[in-house]
Amino acid sequence: MKLSVSLALIALVAAFSLTEIGTTGMSDRFGFFGPIVAADAKTAVIPIGRWEDKGNNKTVINVYGVGADSKWSLINSFVNDEHDIAIPAFLSEDFLIAASVALGTQDPDAHVDIYSRHGNDFAPFQDIDLKAGICAFVANADRFIGIHLDNTIYEYVLSNGKFVPGVSSKVSFSYPARSVQILADDMLLVQSNATDAYTVVKKNGSWVTSEVHSVPPDFNLEDGVTNKCGFGLGAFTNTNDGAPTMVIFRRSADVLTHFKYVIKAQDVPGISVDDISDIDYRVMDANTILVQITISTFDPSKAVSTGRLTLTRDEATWSAEKFESSEVPVKNSFLTNGGVTENGNIVAFAFSQTEAYAFLGK
Repeated sequence: MKLSVSLALIALVAAFSLTEIGTTGMSDRFGFFGPIVAADAKTAVIPIGRWEDKGNNKTVINVYGVGADSKWSLINSFVNDEHDIAIPAFLSEDFLIAASVALGTQDPDAHVDIYSRHGNDFAPFQDIDLKAGICAFVANADRFIGIHLDNTIYEYVLSNGKFVPGVSSKVSFSYPARSVQILADDMLLVQSNATDAYTVVKKNGSWVTSEVHSVPPDFNLEDGVTNKCGFGLGAFTNTNDGAPTMVIFRRSADVLTHFKYVIKAQDVPGISVDDISDIDYRVMDANTILVQITISTFDPSKAVSTGRLTLTRDEATWSAEKFESSEVPVKNSFLTNGGVTENGNIVAFAFSQTEAYAFLGK
């Protein structure tokens, strides 16, 4: 039985492939690919900008599509004329949600831009003003959440084809929120600082904290704008202690139980656990989490690679089911996670001295 499992894992590693989505010059006037992507099986929406350059935040949004020959190409490109920053947060069959929010600042340019989608064509549809001072933001298919520095949670939900205000109310956090994930329509997981996190539930028309969690050192909730959680599941991750670790939370009524999972050598055959530089994840259903594994190094003698680890649940226990990985075909590059897409593919960004590359793994 053990032999058959090992052979299956080897086959899966060999079958996993990376396809180049697109590339951009590191020195062009728009800058480089952002570490955030909204994508499905047919389309990848990738922002390009120099957000670290003060006063030069204009974002170009590139739309890549896959043709009948299975090759990706740039098919559309547009600029948000109204707001400088436009970070793709979620892509559905009908909409693209982009966050025009400088998180954690009092920047008055705090908006959510909704684009209607027709295939690979996008047009402005809704421009929703948010209060200046949004410090955490997240979006999924039918809602988005913004949390203000004063601990007010703002919710917008999809209703009759448009996003409208949902439940908004002030809660009590020890510090302003720095990240938020949607576990269910009526439950959020919020991290306020390095040590405190909160389960927040919707009750009687208000958001209320149902419990406080002590966050272990170096563990963090996903701090991007795309929701990675759902089905009552969420996770904190840590890659700083030499053994990549997840603390997986699962809903039980209005509170969360947790399970600590350490990624082991036998989970990721063909690579060294010590070489894992980053992990990302997406909850696929109530019993499955896909974890993106990234191996990046500045050592030119070593290859960089990315992979996908499938974790499955049996009652309260999580275990590794399969692992797939592939080297990135860019020499002397640095690799970052682009995340796991809704359909289970992964996106990776590779940066060389002159070019930035985006790859899709499936």
